Amino acid sequence: MSKTLAIGLFVAVLVGCLAFGVARDLYSTQRAELTGEVVEVNVGADDFKSSIVRAPSLTVKLTDGRIVHAATTSVAGVQVGAKVSVLEMATPWGQVWFKSTSNEARNRD
Repeated sequence: MSKTLAIGLFVAVLVGCLAFGVARDLYSTQRAELTGEVVEVNVGADDFKSSIVRAPSLTVKLTDGRIVHAATTSVAGVQVGAKVSVLEMATPWGQVWFKSTSNEARNRD
């Protein structure tokens, strides 16, 4: 009985986490489009100590001085010091997150 309960609880938590991630992407609204300079590029590969694959991302210093971590789908052609555009997104429950815009906007000077 306890084994079935543990498996059921695991599945429920897994489904809840997946739903949270999908809801964050689907229901977020754009608050602002900001510009800044790339200070770090994370290519998003797996490391040699674990089998966890990490998504690519950028660390950006915005023009107002804030340093933010921006999600992206590709870091191809982006170098440290490049000017980029970043979207500030907000979820209905108040979480603020950042994502980089398309490659065309990313490579503008």
